[in-house]
Amino acid sequence: MKICIFSRSNTIEDEAIKRESEKRGHECSIINPKSLIFNFSGDLKITTNEGIDLTYFDVFVPRVFSITETIEGKKYKRNSKNLIIKYLLDHDKIFLDKNYDHKRETQGKIYQLSRFNNFHIPIFPTVFLYRTDKKYIESSLLQAKINPPYIIKDVAGSKGENIFKCDSVDEIKDKIEQYNNVYFMIQAFHKIDHDLRILVLGNRVLGAIEKIHKSGDFKGNISQGADSKIFKLSNELETLALMTNNILQYDFTGVDIAIVGNKNYILEVNEVPQFRGFVETTGLNVALEIVKYLEYLYNTSL
Repeated sequence: MKICIFSRSNTIEDEAIKRESEKRGHECSIINPKSLIFNFSGDLKITTNEGIDLTYFDVFVPRVFSITETIEGKKYKRNSKNLIIKYLLDHDKIFLDKNYDHKRETQGKIYQLSRFNNFHIPIFPTVFLYRTDKKYIESSLLQAKINPPYIIKDVAGSKGENIFKCDSVDEIKDKIEQYNNVYFMIQAFHKIDHDLRILVLGNRVLGAIEKIHKSGDFKGNISQGADSKIFKLSNELETLALMTNNILQYDFTGVDIAIVGNKNYILEVNEVPQFRGFVETTGLNVALEIVKYLEYLYNTSL
């Protein structure tokens, strides 16, 4: 099996998947989507710098696949991602996730929460803001019955970046105006009793860890320095994680769940989860589990 990992930088997770793939006799390459060459002379060909057509590979793992350029501090998205995906699907290539299609780009935080609403998945009340005038912000929060203090998050953010706690609408307005090229979502601040990350792979829960917040920090992101410990899931929590993953039709995700009192809330589903902290906490070889699942997808497609 020939595996291609799409990634803009060789992370520890990328290298772990590559290493476990090669141990099991597979060929594996990590390719930056920005390095691809698009040849429209005749039928479209998409090749690497070395002239290898992408159709050479059997299975694709999009780790960090968004194609953006940063110019004078602002991000500009290229439009070639959909073209790459369509090219590969037209050649019957396999993706992790197996339902990956050229419309996948719509599946961000807004898409997720709309799906959760449709299926009555428990979430914190949330609004998305596209304007910064105070009256608009106040009206949005009033309609959603969201009271201070507030948590605001960059819709496109990850790894705990661009998440802020605000005590007033004026503070929200100031934060949003600092990031004038970014859309924000706002939720009421909740004191979370347990902040969980659950890894799901192929409709199977691999395990869960509880993220331990640093003193005085409301964020539990391990990438931001939070500690973690193994968390034993109840049947209810395991079912909620699997249900949420299936609603979004993903194969490999990190499902973030907050426990507040005796209630469970879905915070977010990360479709490209980091698993370094999970491995260090649980000892589970997640990369090996991913490779085994890729083998399953490939063998069942033959």
